[in-house]
Amino acid sequence: MIVVAMPVVAMAIAAAVFPSPFVSHRISPLNACVNNQRQIDGATCQWAAGNHKTTNDVPTWEDIRPYLLRSGKMPTCPLRGTYVLGRLDKPPKCTYPGHTLPE
Repeated sequence: MIVVAMPVVAMAIAAAVFPSPFVSHRISPLNACVNNQRQIDGATCQWAAGNHKTTNDVPTWEDIRPYLLRSGKMPTCPLRGTYVLGRLDKPPKCTYPGHTLPE
């Protein structure tokens, strides 16, 4: 009985510690996109603070470009969604379904 139980327990532990590669391929682009949206949101906040903007103002990509280019390039969605800027009181959005930054 112990001989049969040990491999089952070992496989259960391995499944908990090492996630399936199929799951990680779906989650990884989502995480990258959400992190890009956070970077865009941070750049927008820096632009707003430096230029005395209100929550009704809407930045353009040219406005926030200097705050994003510290990394060397503009952030892009790994699944080819497009980032959309809005008013300062709303986070940026990605056009790819499911790629949303929590408010």
